[in-house]
Amino acid sequence: MKKFFLKLMIFFVIVAAIDVGYGFYCDYYRRHVKDGMTRMDNIAAYETRADILIFGSSRARRHYDTRILSDSLGMSCFNCGFNSLGINFFSFRLQQILERYTPKMIIYDITPHYDMMQTDGTQADILGLKPYFYDARAYAKIREANMVEWIKCHMATYRFHDAIEEYRADDKSRSGFINGYAPLKGTWKIKEQRHDQMTKDSAKMRMLEELMATCQAKDLKLIFVLSPYYHNDMGDLAAGLRPLAQRYGVPVIDHFNDSAFINSDSLYRDASHLNARGATAFTTALIPELKPHL
Repeated sequence: MKKFFLKLMIFFVIVAAIDVGYGFYCDYYRRHVKDGMTRMDNIAAYETRADILIFGSSRARRHYDTRILSDSLGMSCFNCGFNSLGINFFSFRLQQILERYTPKMIIYDITPHYDMMQTDGTQADILGLKPYFYDARAYAKIREANMVEWIKCHMATYRFHDAIEEYRADDKSRSGFINGYAPLKGTWKIKEQRHDQMTKDSAKMRMLEELMATCQAKDLKLIFVLSPYYHNDMGDLAAGLRPLAQRYGVPVIDHFNDSAFINSDSLYRDASHLNARGATAFTTALIPELKPHL
């Protein structure tokens, strides 16, 4: 019986060692991927020292041309936008960046779905945080979001499930990202989207307030922007943000329902994303509104 338990213990030790080794390998590979979203994520987390950073979901990635911002404002710019992620991820990302340096300005593209309202976006948040699982802040966020996922994430084979294929694809990709900006070409057949009434998420609003307080303490200029959304039916969603932003002196620039943008099919790739032409027009229009805050 003792031999059985000894063999069993040795087996589990070997399995644990393989899992830990796999985790180290995946993390090393992730940090050395040459292109794609993995590379952009690495730059945002570990490398960029740009004066201006763009935060937000895929709408941030697609709507803000870093070249126009840099040329017009005379400052370096990097777009940290990440698909399907909002304040739960970017509150963590800001702390990551502040450990390295303090940028001059953050332009946060507010997508109400991810940044203000109640939605079932927990899995996307966890996916974005998984590569940083053993960072104490990501560790706590995942545990708070989903205890079962937190337990599973201790296993590298679960945490990096399918990650190697993703990293290999990014390694071979030719993304054409421009300091994080990812322009979309052309126009699909755009359909108007209908949205159910949304309810404000108190936890997300609390995280937004903490973000504002952190920026204020660091003398870091934070600007919230709601970029255009094609023929949207969601009303004045900035209304719930303005009172809180005013308390911290954070400007809110609202183009969510801007008639100059929301009715033109040719400016959109799909209903929620501007194409390259639309991004150029929107970024250019935004410059005069940003300059007074520099």
